[in-house]
Amino acid sequence: MEDVKSLLAYLDADLPEVLSYSPLCADGYGVGAQRVAQLEERIAILTELRDSLVHRMPWLAAPDGTADEQAA
Repeated sequence: MEDVKSLLAYLDADLPEVLSYSPLCADGYGVGAQRVAQLEERIAILTELRDSLVHRMPWLAAPDGTADEQAA
């Protein structure tokens, strides 16, 4: 759950369409690259978890949450 909670701040933020490069932020860009890599890793883990749950409970994949007769 901490992975999901840590993403909320990004989802609620008003970010510009493009973040321009600034030499004053060079150190931050290195941190930013690490954060993006961490997000990629977390997203992959969460996707794997979701896929595993849907495999075991196929009705979760149905848009309305009802059991899909063909998935059973």
